[in-house]
Amino acid sequence: MSHPLYHVLLQMDGETAMNAGSACKYLESKGFQLLRDWPARSPELSPIENLWAIIQRRVDLRGPSEAEELWRFVKQEWDAVSDEEARALVDSFAARLRRCVDARGETIATKFKKSERTAL
Repeated sequence: MSHPLYHVLLQMDGETAMNAGSACKYLESKGFQLLRDWPARSPELSPIENLWAIIQRRVDLRGPSEAEELWRFVKQEWDAVSDEEARALVDSFAARLRRCVDARGETIATKFKKSERTAL
């Protein structure tokens, strides 16, 4: 599966289900490199979890009133995320990691004031 134009690295969190031996062996047999030492339940460190939080806030502001409208808003907000916003989430990883270490394992949300969290 490996392609000369790109390299695929899958982030696997520490959840048992995510690291089942057979699933990992299958992915590796298809040419994926796995990042296995990621802590379980670490949404503050994951760029995609942070992206979903941004989308959720934007959708909440729009106040969907039914499931179909909710789904439409989610799709629209996903499409509206700029490359710059996505890159900023990836680039902010080191700062978020430092905050988690400084919080000694507590979540950033409970350890730091809102103004300090949003600065990341």
